[in-house]
Amino acid sequence: MRFCIHCGQRFEDAVTRFCTRCGNPRQAVAQTGPARPLGARRVRVGSAALPLWLVCLMVLLLAGGGVTAALVKPSSTGPARSIADSPLPPSPWSTYPDSVPPADSSSPAGSRSPSHVTTFTAPTPTPTPTTDPVQAAQVGQCFGNTGTEQQVALKPTECGSGGFQVVRVFRGTTDRSSCDSVPRTSWAVSYDGYYLVLCLSYQYPHSTAYYATQGNCVYGTTGQSDWNQVTCQKGNFTVLARYSGTTDTSKCNSWTGYDRSEYFTVSRWPSLNVLLCLTMNYPDAMGHATKNECLYASGPDNAMVFRTVGSCGEGNVVVTGRTSAYDDTSFCGNDGWATWRQNDYPTLSYTVCFRRL
Repeated sequence: MRFCIHCGQRFEDAVTRFCTRCGNPRQAVAQTGPARPLGARRVRVGSAALPLWLVCLMVLLLAGGGVTAALVKPSSTGPARSIADSPLPPSPWSTYPDSVPPADSSSPAGSRSPSHVTTFTAPTPTPTPTTDPVQAAQVGQCFGNTGTEQQVALKPTECGSGGFQVVRVFRGTTDRSSCDSVPRTSWAVSYDGYYLVLCLSYQYPHSTAYYATQGNCVYGTTGQSDWNQVTCQKGNFTVLARYSGTTDTSKCNSWTGYDRSEYFTVSRWPSLNVLLCLTMNYPDAMGHATKNECLYASGPDNAMVFRTVGSCGEGNVVVTGRTSAYDDTSFCGNDGWATWRQNDYPTLSYTVCFRRL
Protein backbone atom coordinates (compact mmCIF):
# COMPACT_ATOMS: atom_id res chain seq x y z
CA MET A 1 0.00 0.00 0.00
CA ARG A 2 1.25 3.50 -0.89
CA PHE A 3 0.56 7.06 0.32
CA CYS A 4 0.90 10.54 -1.27
CA ILE A 5 3.94 12.32 0.19
CA HIS A 6 2.07 15.65 0.01
CA CYS A 7 -1.23 14.97 1.71
CA GLY A 8 -1.04 11.38 2.92
CA GLN A 9 -3.78 10.11 0.60
CA ARG A 10 -3.73 6.30 0.29
CA PHE A 11 -3.86 4.71 -3.12
CA GLU A 12 -3.35 1.14 -4.31
CA ASP A 13 -3.21 1.26 -8.12
CA ALA A 14 -0.13 2.27 -10.05
CA VAL A 15 -2.00 3.85 -12.99
CA THR A 16 -3.18 7.24 -11.70
CA ARG A 17 -0.52 9.90 -12.30
CA PHE A 18 -1.91 12.60 -9.94
CA CYS A 19 -3.09 12.43 -6.36
CA THR A 20 -6.88 12.34 -6.24
CA ARG A 21 -6.92 14.55 -3.11
CA CYS A 22 -4.29 17.29 -3.52
CA GLY A 23 -3.73 17.09 -7.30
CA ASN A 24 0.04 17.00 -7.10
CA PRO A 25 2.05 14.53 -9.17
CA ARG A 26 1.84 11.29 -7.45
CA GLN A 27 4.94 10.50 -5.43
CA ALA A 28 4.30 7.70 -3.06
CA VAL A 29 6.10 6.00 -0.27
CA ALA A 30 5.46 2.50 0.83
CA GLN A 31 3.82 1.81 4.12
CA THR A 32 6.40 0.67 6.57
CA GLY A 33 4.18 -0.14 9.48
CA PRO A 34 0.80 -1.60 10.14
CA ALA A 35 -2.11 -0.36 8.09
CA ARG A 36 -3.57 2.88 9.46
CA PRO A 37 -7.27 3.38 9.96
CA LEU A 38 -8.93 5.71 7.46
CA GLY A 39 -9.63 8.25 10.21
CA ALA A 40 -6.01 8.52 11.35
CA ARG A 41 -4.86 11.01 8.71
CA ARG A 42 -1.44 12.62 8.80
CA VAL A 43 -0.24 15.94 7.42
CA ARG A 44 3.28 16.60 6.32
CA VAL A 45 4.87 19.78 7.61
CA GLY A 46 8.33 20.32 6.26
CA SER A 47 9.96 16.94 6.23
CA ALA A 48 7.86 15.42 9.01
CA ALA A 49 4.43 13.78 8.63
CA LEU A 50 2.22 14.61 11.61
CA PRO A 51 -1.17 13.22 12.64
CA LEU A 52 -4.02 15.60 11.76
CA TRP A 53 -5.27 15.74 15.36
CA LEU A 54 -1.86 16.92 16.50
CA VAL A 55 -1.80 19.71 13.93
CA CYS A 56 -5.27 20.90 15.07
CA LEU A 57 -4.16 20.85 18.71
CA MET A 58 -1.10 22.94 17.88
CA VAL A 59 -3.22 25.51 16.04
CA LEU A 60 -5.60 25.81 19.01
CA LEU A 61 -2.76 26.20 21.47
CA LEU A 62 -1.07 28.85 19.36
CA ALA A 63 -4.34 30.78 18.87
CA GLY A 64 -5.06 30.72 22.62
CA GLY A 65 -1.62 32.21 23.26
CA GLY A 66 -2.32 35.27 21.13
CA VAL A 67 -0.39 34.14 18.00
CA THR A 68 -2.30 33.74 14.74
CA ALA A 69 -1.02 30.87 12.65
CA ALA A 70 -2.32 28.78 9.75
CA LEU A 71 -1.06 26.29 7.27
CA VAL A 72 -1.01 27.00 3.59
CA LYS A 73 -1.06 24.57 0.78
CA PRO A 74 2.51 23.69 -0.19
CA SER A 75 3.57 24.49 -3.67
CA SER A 76 4.83 21.83 -5.98
CA THR A 77 8.34 23.27 -5.76
CA GLY A 78 8.86 24.03 -2.11
CA PRO A 79 8.10 22.94 1.42
CA ALA A 80 4.92 23.92 3.29
CA ARG A 81 5.18 27.10 5.33
CA SER A 82 3.14 29.00 7.90
CA ILE A 83 1.73 32.50 7.43
CA ALA A 84 3.32 33.19 10.78
CA ASP A 85 6.61 33.21 8.82
CA SER A 86 5.34 36.30 6.89
CA PRO A 87 4.97 39.78 8.36
CA LEU A 88 1.47 40.40 9.67
CA PRO A 89 -0.30 43.76 10.10
CA PRO A 90 -0.17 44.95 13.67
CA SER A 91 -3.06 43.86 15.84
CA PRO A 92 -5.28 46.73 17.11
CA TRP A 93 -5.19 45.13 20.52
CA SER A 94 -1.45 45.41 20.78
CA THR A 95 -0.99 49.08 19.84
CA TYR A 96 -2.68 51.03 22.65
CA PRO A 97 -0.51 53.91 23.88
CA ASP A 98 1.24 53.51 27.17
CA SER A 99 -0.88 56.32 28.64
CA VAL A 100 -4.14 54.38 28.40
CA PRO A 101 -5.15 53.25 31.89
CA PRO A 102 -5.76 49.57 32.55
CA ALA A 103 -9.24 48.19 32.22
CA ASP A 104 -11.59 48.86 35.10
CA SER A 105 -12.08 45.75 37.16
CA SER A 106 -15.81 46.47 37.12
CA SER A 107 -15.88 46.38 33.33
CA PRO A 108 -16.04 43.20 31.24
CA ALA A 109 -12.75 41.35 31.14
CA GLY A 110 -10.22 42.84 28.80
CA SER A 111 -12.34 45.91 27.89
CA ARG A 112 -10.70 49.26 27.39
CA SER A 113 -11.94 52.69 26.36
CA PRO A 114 -10.51 54.14 23.12
CA SER A 115 -7.75 56.64 23.83
CA HIS A 116 -9.42 59.37 21.70
CA VAL A 117 -12.64 59.56 23.78
CA THR A 118 -12.86 62.61 26.06
CA THR A 119 -15.35 62.90 28.88
CA PHE A 120 -16.68 66.39 29.72
CA THR A 121 -19.63 68.01 31.49
CA ALA A 122 -21.82 70.28 29.37
CA PRO A 123 -22.27 73.75 30.86
CA THR A 124 -25.71 74.54 32.29
CA PRO A 125 -27.48 76.92 29.88
CA THR A 126 -28.21 80.36 31.27
CA PRO A 127 -31.99 80.96 31.43
CA THR A 128 -33.18 83.61 28.99
CA PRO A 129 -34.82 86.49 30.90
CA THR A 130 -38.56 86.66 30.21
CA THR A 131 -40.61 89.85 30.02
CA ASP A 132 -43.87 90.08 31.93
CA PRO A 133 -46.66 90.17 29.29
CA VAL A 134 -48.27 93.01 31.24
CA GLN A 135 -45.11 95.08 30.97
CA ALA A 136 -45.00 94.47 27.20
CA ALA A 137 -48.76 94.89 26.66
CA GLN A 138 -49.88 96.45 23.38
CA VAL A 139 -53.19 97.87 22.18
CA GLY A 140 -55.41 95.06 20.88
CA GLN A 141 -54.03 92.32 23.15
CA CYS A 142 -56.38 90.54 25.53
CA PHE A 143 -56.00 89.40 29.13
CA GLY A 144 -58.02 87.40 31.61
CA ASN A 145 -58.27 88.35 35.27
CA THR A 146 -57.48 85.45 37.60
CA GLY A 147 -57.62 87.73 40.63
CA THR A 148 -60.36 89.91 42.08
CA GLU A 149 -61.66 93.39 41.33
CA GLN A 150 -59.47 94.74 44.11
CA GLN A 151 -56.39 92.64 43.31
CA VAL A 152 -56.27 92.26 39.54
CA ALA A 153 -54.05 89.45 38.18
CA LEU A 154 -53.84 89.65 34.40
CA LYS A 155 -52.86 86.68 32.26
CA PRO A 156 -52.67 86.68 28.44
CA THR A 157 -55.65 85.04 26.77
CA GLU A 158 -57.51 84.83 23.48
CA CYS A 159 -59.78 87.78 22.76
CA GLY A 160 -63.42 86.88 23.34
CA SER A 161 -66.36 87.11 25.70
CA GLY A 162 -65.40 87.59 29.33
CA GLY A 163 -61.87 88.85 28.66
CA PHE A 164 -60.33 92.30 28.73
CA GLN A 165 -58.88 94.02 25.66
CA VAL A 166 -56.20 96.69 25.91
CA VAL A 167 -57.53 99.89 24.31
CA ARG A 168 -54.76 102.23 25.46
CA VAL A 169 -51.38 101.99 27.22
CA PHE A 170 -49.89 104.92 29.16
CA ARG A 171 -46.21 104.52 30.05
CA GLY A 172 -44.28 106.68 32.46
CA THR A 173 -47.26 107.22 34.76
CA THR A 174 -49.42 105.42 37.30
CA ASP A 175 -52.33 107.89 37.11
CA ARG A 176 -55.42 105.82 36.36
CA SER A 177 -57.41 108.92 35.46
CA SER A 178 -55.44 108.88 32.20
CA CYS A 179 -58.06 106.41 30.94
CA ASP A 180 -61.07 108.63 31.72
CA SER A 181 -61.27 110.01 28.19
CA VAL A 182 -60.48 106.71 26.44
CA PRO A 183 -63.58 105.24 24.75
CA ARG A 184 -64.81 101.82 25.89
CA THR A 185 -62.63 101.77 29.00
CA SER A 186 -64.05 99.46 31.66
CA TRP A 187 -61.08 99.27 34.03
CA ALA A 188 -57.94 101.35 34.46
CA VAL A 189 -55.14 99.24 35.97
CA SER A 190 -51.85 100.78 37.11
CA TYR A 191 -48.51 99.05 37.83
CA ASP A 192 -46.07 100.96 40.03
CA GLY A 193 -43.19 98.58 39.28
CA TYR A 194 -43.56 99.04 35.52
CA TYR A 195 -44.70 102.66 35.75
CA LEU A 196 -47.60 102.20 33.36
CA VAL A 197 -51.39 102.25 33.15
CA LEU A 198 -53.53 99.88 31.07
CA CYS A 199 -56.97 100.97 29.86
CA LEU A 200 -58.99 97.76 29.58
CA SER A 201 -62.31 97.16 27.85
CA TYR A 202 -64.47 94.29 29.07
CA GLN A 203 -65.54 91.98 26.23
CA TYR A 204 -69.30 91.85 26.73
CA PRO A 205 -70.95 89.01 24.76
CA HIS A 206 -73.28 89.75 21.84
CA SER A 207 -73.95 93.45 22.56
CA THR A 208 -72.16 96.60 21.41
CA ALA A 209 -74.78 98.72 23.23
CA TYR A 210 -72.86 97.83 26.39
CA TYR A 211 -70.23 100.39 25.35
CA ALA A 212 -72.68 103.17 24.39
CA THR A 213 -72.32 106.55 26.04
CA GLN A 214 -74.51 109.64 26.29
CA GLY A 215 -75.68 110.78 22.84
CA ASN A 216 -75.08 107.42 21.12
CA CYS A 217 -78.05 105.65 19.57
CA VAL A 218 -78.92 102.02 20.30
CA TYR A 219 -81.63 99.56 19.48
CA GLY A 220 -82.78 96.11 20.41
CA THR A 221 -85.95 94.27 21.16
CA THR A 222 -86.21 92.55 24.54
CA GLY A 223 -83.44 91.02 26.61
CA GLN A 224 -79.79 92.02 26.85
CA SER A 225 -78.26 89.93 24.08
CA ASP A 226 -79.41 91.78 20.94
CA TRP A 227 -78.88 95.46 21.76
CA ASN A 228 -76.33 97.25 19.60
CA GLN A 229 -75.16 100.72 18.73
CA VAL A 230 -76.85 102.01 15.56
CA THR A 231 -77.12 105.17 13.47
CA CYS A 232 -79.60 107.57 15.02
CA GLN A 233 -82.94 107.63 13.22
CA LYS A 234 -86.68 107.66 13.82
CA GLY A 235 -87.82 104.70 15.88
CA ASN A 236 -84.58 103.85 17.77
CA PHE A 237 -83.21 105.20 21.06
CA THR A 238 -80.74 107.84 22.11
CA VAL A 239 -78.75 107.32 25.33
CA LEU A 240 -79.64 110.00 27.87
CA ALA A 241 -77.26 108.68 30.53
CA ARG A 242 -74.94 105.77 31.29
CA TYR A 243 -74.33 104.43 34.79
CA SER A 244 -71.66 101.86 35.69
CA GLY A 245 -71.77 99.36 38.54
CA THR A 246 -75.55 99.47 38.94
CA THR A 247 -78.83 98.18 37.52
CA ASP A 248 -81.05 100.59 39.51
CA THR A 249 -83.42 101.98 36.87
CA SER A 250 -84.77 104.64 39.24
CA LYS A 251 -81.65 106.65 38.44
CA CYS A 252 -83.20 107.39 35.03
CA ASN A 253 -86.45 108.94 36.29
CA SER A 254 -85.08 112.45 36.58
CA TRP A 255 -83.98 112.66 32.94
CA THR A 256 -86.22 114.71 30.63
CA GLY A 257 -87.60 112.61 27.80
CA TYR A 258 -86.80 109.32 29.55
CA ASP A 259 -88.81 106.51 27.93
CA ARG A 260 -87.17 103.24 28.98
CA SER A 261 -83.96 101.76 30.41
CA GLU A 262 -81.73 98.87 29.45
CA TYR A 263 -79.09 97.30 31.68
CA PHE A 264 -76.33 94.76 31.15
CA THR A 265 -75.05 92.61 33.99
CA VAL A 266 -71.64 90.98 34.58
CA SER A 267 -72.19 88.46 37.36
CA ARG A 268 -68.52 87.94 38.19
CA TRP A 269 -67.59 91.62 38.23
CA PRO A 270 -70.55 93.69 39.55
CA SER A 271 -68.60 96.91 39.04
CA LEU A 272 -68.87 96.24 35.28
CA ASN A 273 -72.69 96.30 35.26
CA VAL A 274 -74.04 99.01 32.94
CA LEU A 275 -77.36 100.89 33.01
CA LEU A 276 -78.53 102.95 30.00
CA CYS A 277 -81.30 105.55 30.26
CA LEU A 278 -82.98 105.87 26.84
CA THR A 279 -85.27 108.23 25.00
CA MET A 280 -87.26 107.32 21.88
CA ASN A 281 -86.33 109.09 18.67
CA TYR A 282 -89.83 110.27 17.69
CA PRO A 283 -90.66 111.83 14.33
CA ASP A 284 -90.80 115.30 15.88
CA ALA A 285 -91.47 117.24 19.09
CA MET A 286 -95.04 115.94 19.33
CA GLY A 287 -93.65 112.61 20.54
CA HIS A 288 -92.72 113.99 23.95
CA ALA A 289 -95.21 116.85 24.09
CA THR A 290 -97.28 117.13 27.28
CA LYS A 291 -100.71 118.61 27.89
CA ASN A 292 -100.82 122.45 27.74
CA GLU A 293 -97.36 122.61 26.13
CA CYS A 294 -97.04 125.05 23.25
CA LEU A 295 -95.38 124.04 19.97
CA TYR A 296 -94.78 125.51 16.56
CA ALA A 297 -96.49 123.62 13.71
CA SER A 298 -95.52 123.91 10.04
CA GLY A 299 -96.48 122.25 6.77
CA PRO A 300 -99.82 121.14 5.32
CA ASP A 301 -102.55 119.85 7.58
CA ASN A 302 -102.02 116.22 6.52
CA ALA A 303 -98.23 116.36 7.07
CA MET A 304 -97.60 118.84 9.84
CA VAL A 305 -94.23 118.95 11.60
CA PHE A 306 -93.94 120.15 15.21
CA ARG A 307 -91.00 121.70 17.06
CA THR A 308 -90.49 122.98 20.62
CA VAL A 309 -90.49 126.66 21.52
CA GLY A 310 -89.40 128.66 24.54
CA SER A 311 -92.81 130.08 25.28
CA CYS A 312 -96.38 130.01 24.01
CA GLY A 313 -95.79 133.42 22.46
CA GLU A 314 -93.42 131.70 20.02
CA GLY A 315 -95.79 128.83 19.25
CA ASN A 316 -98.94 128.47 17.20
CA VAL A 317 -100.52 125.34 18.73
CA VAL A 318 -101.18 124.02 22.21
CA VAL A 319 -101.45 120.36 23.28
CA THR A 320 -104.89 119.48 24.68
CA GLY A 321 -104.50 115.75 25.35
CA ARG A 322 -102.34 112.64 24.90
CA THR A 323 -102.83 108.85 24.80
CA SER A 324 -100.50 105.91 24.06
CA ALA A 325 -103.06 104.34 21.72
CA TYR A 326 -102.27 104.61 18.05
CA ASP A 327 -104.75 106.40 15.75
CA ASP A 328 -107.26 107.07 18.53
CA THR A 329 -108.79 110.11 16.84
CA SER A 330 -112.01 109.87 18.83
CA PHE A 331 -110.01 110.68 21.93
CA CYS A 332 -109.39 114.18 20.55
CA GLY A 333 -113.04 115.06 19.72
CA ASN A 334 -113.10 118.23 17.60
CA ASP A 335 -109.40 119.09 18.16
CA GLY A 336 -106.66 118.38 15.74
CA TRP A 337 -104.53 115.26 16.24
CA ALA A 338 -101.19 113.67 15.36
CA THR A 339 -100.49 109.93 15.69
CA TRP A 340 -97.47 107.54 15.38
CA ARG A 341 -96.81 103.88 16.12
CA GLN A 342 -93.73 101.92 17.33
CA ASN A 343 -94.30 98.26 16.54
CA ASP A 344 -91.71 96.75 18.93
CA TYR A 345 -92.68 99.09 21.78
CA PRO A 346 -96.44 99.81 21.39
CA THR A 347 -96.62 101.64 24.72
CA LEU A 348 -94.41 104.30 23.18
CA SER A 349 -96.93 104.93 20.36
CA TYR A 350 -99.17 108.00 20.68
CA THR A 351 -102.14 110.03 19.59
CA VAL A 352 -101.72 113.70 20.62
CA CYS A 353 -104.50 116.27 20.45
CA PHE A 354 -103.83 119.96 19.77
CA ARG A 355 -105.65 123.23 19.16
CA ARG A 356 -104.45 126.26 17.19
CA LEU A 357 -103.66 129.42 19.15
